[in-house]
Amino acid sequence: MLHAVIRSNQYALHFFAEVSAGTLNTLGQHVRQACRDTAGLRLHIEMEAAEQPAFRQHTRGWLPALVQLGTPVDVEILPRPLA
Repeated sequence: MLHAVIRSNQYALHFFAEVSAGTLNTLGQHVRQACRDTAGLRLHIEMEAAEQPAFRQHTRGWLPALVQLGTPVDVEILPRPLA
């Protein structure tokens, strides 16, 4: 399970989902849209440790580019499952 918060100067979007290619693609679309529409974007992600390999695999197309643009990204690995 994953909890992401896309925060900007104008709003905060909370995104709860299972870690899969489809849901992480959707998260990436929300992040890209927020980058175009608002200033001060920040991304905070909480996930279970077991989800890290799938998360890395399915975000490698957009998350590193977001970080390279200077967007603050905070990833927190939780000691127990989100539920």
